[in-house]
Amino acid sequence: MILSISDTDIKKEHKTSVIYIIVTVLCTAVNLIYYQFGHGVSSDHMKYMFLIPFLSGTCLFELMAALKLPALPRLSFNLHNSSVAAVTTGELVHGICEIAGTSASFEAVYFVSALLMEISAAVFYIRSVIMKRSG
Repeated sequence: MILSISDTDIKKEHKTSVIYIIVTVLCTAVNLIYYQFGHGVSSDHMKYMFLIPFLSGTCLFELMAALKLPALPRLSFNLHNSSVAAVTTGELVHGICEIAGTSASFEAVYFVSALLMEISAAVFYIRSVIMKRSG
């Protein structure tokens, strides 16, 4: 059995990509506003925070649509989105702490939880592809 992607899946992936573009713009806006009201002080973590939703959201889903890969099952989709949110939030918190001249021990929690969610999303995705192939 050959796996294929339907037009509905492609439309969902494009819709998800548009949402991630909006999130990317919002991340850029947060950085610019923080920079404006922070008297010109900035952090590289906040400056490049926009890359996380852009690369792991927009680019990933557009690539999946272009390669006609099977759509993510709901659980994998939710875990992936939560992972992107955790990393983006972690970068924001890390940037704010860096600007404040302090560090927090809980910053690692964002990245560890995101990694675990992303691994789980990949496992569930691979499992769903294998299940569809075996029929």
